Amino acid sequence: MTIDTLEQAFYTRKAGSADVVDIINKGVNGDLYELILKFQFISFNSFLAEINNPEKLYAFYVCRDRNDDLIGWACCFKFHERLGYSGSVQLVMDLYKPISALGWENYLYQSCEEECRRRGAHVIVSFVHSNMKQLMDWHHDNAFEACGNIDLVSADKMHVFSKRLPK
Repeated sequence: MTIDTLEQAFYTRKAGSADVVDIINKGVNGDLYELILKFQFISFNSFLAEINNPEKLYAFYVCRDRNDDLIGWACCFKFHERLGYSGSVQLVMDLYKPISALGWENYLYQSCEEECRRRGAHVIVSFVHSNMKQLMDWHHDNAFEACGNIDLVSADKMHVFSKRLPK
């Protein structure tokens, strides 16, 4: 999927090993993403180790600009091992450049959603820190339903969203 404008060109594609190296080098975009990943992984590196497990990873895409610089990435992985969560995946999306009118996050998400549906997922769950206003708005604008909050130590909250995937 490629988008061209006068100022910018970017594309999304399935992530490969070179992309993982770039992501490791850039790290996650701030402490808030570390909090989101810690609900399921001990560290960012343990998260990256899991993406090599095809039983857990459903989709993994990157977005790059015309200079092949990494703009952002998104992945969906098995949400929980318990039987009641079968078919549920968790979305993690990180953008190194701010969310903008170009809609990088939409292309990353659409790629992940399509791959997850193809692999039999039917629900996407996502966590958003209360300080991530643009990402909270993005979830609301994309038909995610708020389904709970997790209170954090500093009176902040981690908001939980879910979305049923069309068949």
